[in-house]
Amino acid sequence: MTILSSVTSITTQAFYDCTSLASVTIYSPLATLTGTSVFVNNASDRKIYVPADCVDAYKSETSWASYASDIEAIPDGTLEAQSADGSYWATYYNPLANVKVDAGTKVYTAALSGDAVALTEVGDKIIKAGEAVILESANASITLSYVGAEATGDFSSNSLEGVSAATAPESGSTYYVLGDGSKGVGFYKYTGTLGANKAFIKTAAADARAFIGIDGTTGMKRLTPTISEGEGVYYDLSGRRAQAPKKGLYIVNGKKVVFAP
Repeated sequence: MTILSSVTSITTQAFYDCTSLASVTIYSPLATLTGTSVFVNNASDRKIYVPADCVDAYKSETSWASYASDIEAIPDGTLEAQSADGSYWATYYNPLANVKVDAGTKVYTAALSGDAVALTEVGDKIIKAGEAVILESANASITLSYVGAEATGDFSSNSLEGVSAATAPESGSTYYVLGDGSKGVGFYKYTGTLGANKAFIKTAAADARAFIGIDGTTGMKRLTPTISEGEGVYYDLSGRRAQAPKKGLYIVNGKKVVFAP
């Protein structure tokens, strides 16, 4: 049984005599019990899982006293990321609860503008329930912890969407998913099944673009290693070819890069 983060109370005998109920996962920071015998006559080894930062709150809350010994933290999850441009990349979406990533991982929202998305880092590393994000990590395996803490990041300009189960793309829309292809890390046009708990960008059906680039982040983020002189053709931000690039920002193979000779 899964109880969403929006639930604030559970009433009398809600799961009374559910003899096959072996586990209950509650994503709410603290859902109080408003009556008696809520979890009585369940499976003998039934466990109640709550967000890791809320275990003590549940165990000390009066209405949960008779179930305190059954309460444990929701186990951490892991997400495998793909190596590209010197980091590990993944996307993530979870409609159930807030999730916090490990210290070695950065969380980004993505705002679509023209032919690129601008990334903005979410400083508290908490992915708000129902928001899709991009993850950049120093490690191939990213640890995800369910938390009751409020997400303080600004998701108002986020262009990413997600699905909680594998889903066929809708007709009438064009989809782009994060990948590392011929143009580097960015969003490539995609026609296959949308992956569970993954992020994507959805645009109008008439969208002819094959690729949507990543244009940097607040504070300018380098998405590729520094390029040495002689690799590719350099253009300045006005579109003029640079025969002898100096230290600064240039476009190479359709991507913004930092040249630091």
